[in-house]
Amino acid sequence: MLDIRPTAATEMFDPVRIALAPLPHSRVPHLSVLHIGKYYPPYRGGMESHLQCLSDELNGMVDLKVIVANVERRTMKAVIDGVNVTRVGKFCDIKSAPVCPGLVREIRKSKADIVHIHITSKARTSFLSIDPNAT
Repeated sequence: MLDIRPTAATEMFDPVRIALAPLPHSRVPHLSVLHIGKYYPPYRGGMESHLQCLSDELNGMVDLKVIVANVERRTMKAVIDGVNVTRVGKFCDIKSAPVCPGLVREIRKSKADIVHIHITSKARTSFLSIDPNAT
């Protein structure tokens, strides 16, 4: 029978333990990210929850701003859990998509390096019809 017990020479070495540690969040210098969504919590919905989770994760790594529709006609700015959120005044809804005349102005003011738009296919037509120069 084969003896596979460790010998004295191999007993003095500890086994190597490999463990995956979470990567530290590092900030990307001077990278500005803008997320555009329908609404933002406390408004409830799947897209809103996804936008909040994504924003919470990215917030410390980049210069993050979120622009969404407000349920009122006035534009409001707030910091929610450390995330800069601009709620643009809503004029009306078309096919359940908010029409916000000030949206284009807020997007242009952001001067973001990356713009990530979170919209449903149903809302896309209304979103693109806000600015006649949009493609």
